[in-house]
Amino acid sequence: MSVNIRSKLREYALRGGTRGVVMRWLVAIIAFLKSFVAQMKQHPTGFRYIFLGELAERSAYYGGSVLFMRYATEALKLEEGMSGIIIHLWKAFCYLLPIAGGWLADRYLGRFKTIIYLAPVYVLGVFLLAYWQAPMGFYIALVALAVGSGIIKPNISPLMGRMYNTEGLEGEELERMKVLREDAFSKFYASINIGAFLSMGILPGVRDAYGYQVAFAFPAAIMVIAFVLFFLGRKHYPAEDITKEKAAKAERTNEQRVADRKVILGMLGIFVSTILFWVNYEQYSTTWITFAENNLNLYGLSAEQLQIINPLLVIILSLFFFSPFWVWVDKKRMARGKSPLAFTQKMKVGFMLMVVSSLMLAVAGFMATESYHPSCVFEMLAIVFMTVGEICVMAIGLESAFKEAPAHLQSTLTALFLVMIFFGNLLAGTLMPLYEVMAPGFYFLLMSGFTVVGLIIVVVLARSFERKKRKEFQDKLTEGTKEMVVVATTG
Repeated sequence: MSVNIRSKLREYALRGGTRGVVMRWLVAIIAFLKSFVAQMKQHPTGFRYIFLGELAERSAYYGGSVLFMRYATEALKLEEGMSGIIIHLWKAFCYLLPIAGGWLADRYLGRFKTIIYLAPVYVLGVFLLAYWQAPMGFYIALVALAVGSGIIKPNISPLMGRMYNTEGLEGEELERMKVLREDAFSKFYASINIGAFLSMGILPGVRDAYGYQVAFAFPAAIMVIAFVLFFLGRKHYPAEDITKEKAAKAERTNEQRVADRKVILGMLGIFVSTILFWVNYEQYSTTWITFAENNLNLYGLSAEQLQIINPLLVIILSLFFFSPFWVWVDKKRMARGKSPLAFTQKMKVGFMLMVVSSLMLAVAGFMATESYHPSCVFEMLAIVFMTVGEICVMAIGLESAFKEAPAHLQSTLTALFLVMIFFGNLLAGTLMPLYEVMAPGFYFLLMSGFTVVGLIIVVVLARSFERKKRKEFQDKLTEGTKEMVVVATTG
């Protein structure tokens, strides 16, 4: 954009009235896009294909799933209870099948081939939704979607992570690559939420205007675009040689295998503790909505409209603030002679924010009476705390699964992390009947208690990872001191 055009926009933006407001928004949007493009240029070319492909794929996934409940009951005439059970089973398998996807990629196909070979199954699922509108077509489509989504899911982020190879790098180059990798996982998570936000906002309107066939045709077309984009980036992805990886795995010594098992078991313990995070978090679309409708002053809003804070905040924080914030924290710590934060310390922040979030709902629940409904600001703030906590656990969890795992188990460990979301949902569904018999304040206090237990487990199990981080930092300091002494002596 030329200097003259920019100056004209700023001139209009400083004026009052409607034109000034519009121009101020336009200037802000242009600055936003300019900053985003500048950041994306710092990443490897392959990341852009994965970012856009993941955005499109998640848009299709969430765009289809947001229509399922009404489609099953209105178009297919299934009972509401049965429809709910079918859809929850589908979601469950979407988070169970990553185990198969990780195993298949790590042992036989590699990440890229696993994604490409399963892509047709995924695309078939969304086309069946659009063009076979019968109960049997719906069931087969859900199976295809679960297989495609579940098996592909644990392989995208490890493939992306391998583009940020730190082998052979030292000093500033090594630190730069680590920062870029952390930013990549943060932006990767943002792409998921951009896709979800766009599709969930647009497709219900398409359905109301043109019917289910047209509404499901959109995700089908988007899914094709997603995998075309992913395939076009193939030459920019890191090479994978499963035979070579298997040979390297076979050559590992007993000591190395013991070390691998120790890391995997330690990570698995941390991941299992996240079940007690997800059991609380996953209720934002169920008990939180019921609580807001019955107990809060919504000022004319709907309880569902409050939830839009979550995807919007995830997008903004993940794209621009999350990774730079942790870089700033680590720099401050190192300036004081402390080691950078381990991934477990960042995840602890997520747990603590989730505790604060549910405690805010508990306070509002204790305040609420038949004659007095507290402000929905309580829940809005709770959603803000919950969202920041979600990014700390999800984005950091995905990165740690890649970074800490042995190379031949990266997809498998990512799958294990994702499976915990399934168990969190399962536990949430088991506990939800308690909401009907408990006062809301006590119920949300109980949910915060679950997350506190999870936090305690993380604190106990994280010690080895945090000791390792401190030791690495001290070793670098020692090595740096030795180099300074050598230089001073030879000089």
